[in-house]
Amino acid sequence: MIGLSGKRRIVLLTVLSGMLMSASLTQLAFAQQIEIRQYQIDGKKASVQGSGATPNGLVVASLDNATLGRTVADADGVWQMNFALPDLAPGWYYISFVDNETGSAAQIGFEAPRVEIKIYSVYPSSGTPGTMVFVSGAGATSGGEVRIYFDGTFAANTTADDYGSWTLALGPGVRIPNVAPGNYTITALDVASNTTDSTTFRVTVPPTIHVSPQEAPIGSEVRVTGENFSPGMTYLMFEDLLFFSPVYVDQNGEFNTTLFVPVINSGNYTISAILALIPLSRAANASFRVTIGLESLFTTMADVRNGLNQTQTVAQAASAAATAAKDQAARLESLASEARIYSLAAMVLAMIAAAASIAALMTRRRQT
Repeated sequence: MIGLSGKRRIVLLTVLSGMLMSASLTQLAFAQQIEIRQYQIDGKKASVQGSGATPNGLVVASLDNATLGRTVADADGVWQMNFALPDLAPGWYYISFVDNETGSAAQIGFEAPRVEIKIYSVYPSSGTPGTMVFVSGAGATSGGEVRIYFDGTFAANTTADDYGSWTLALGPGVRIPNVAPGNYTITALDVASNTTDSTTFRVTVPPTIHVSPQEAPIGSEVRVTGENFSPGMTYLMFEDLLFFSPVYVDQNGEFNTTLFVPVINSGNYTISAILALIPLSRAANASFRVTIGLESLFTTMADVRNGLNQTQTVAQAASAAATAAKDQAARLESLASEARIYSLAAMVLAMIAAAASIAALMTRRRQT
């Protein structure tokens, strides 16, 4: 009996020991608690890092019983999760992170701000019809559509980024329609929240340019003046040729500069002041006539070349004529020399003949 009782004691002690060990392990398991180390919420994006999860266990993020994301912890129970947030009305929200193995949870709270679109920049703030205006702002719905209106008429649209910022500076911009000078309203609409913001744009008198002189040959210096421009910088074009040196417009909207007529053909052309390069927008034009162009120079050069050829031909002919005249003169001189010789001989013969006649006459007289 005593030996049997001793065996029972050993079994009982073994069972009690196992129960105590199991209870201890269970207590340790439940003592492990998931926790948030750091997090960041920007617009619709959330990034969360934590620890204390079951090693290699599943961690689930949820908002109002809707699962936002899942991840698996590493061997040390450290985990990281990135996920997107749904569209939320303004207010305070909590995101829960649950260790799927132990059921332990941690939470982070954040506020969904009220969406209220704002216009931060309109550049330029004034200009003539056709001016390209760049508009930007913030406060829009993350990733939502933003529409721009000019005096109530749709002009352009764009998409806000994850932070609600938006811009039309890198897109087509807003081109001012052909309206009379005066003050007009530019409005930005956030489609999702139906919030708007507005600012004033002043449409100014169209700019003009003047060219002096209004006609000249290529290479000539021409003065160009302008007025009613927006202060800053503009460029000049001669027909389709862009002068890359900028022209600076003063605070009164005026400029005064010079250019040289490029090497082109004669004819009528247009000199323009450029309002914007991309896309190209001509603000003002003036007519100009090139009186002597490239083709005129070619014609003149051809005429000069022909004249030189003709002069050379005439000179060659004159030289040949001069040589012939010289030869003729030499021949005439030779003939004249021969004539003189013949004249002297004839004179001698005549004198001899006359002497003979006198001698014969005297001889006849003596005989009688």
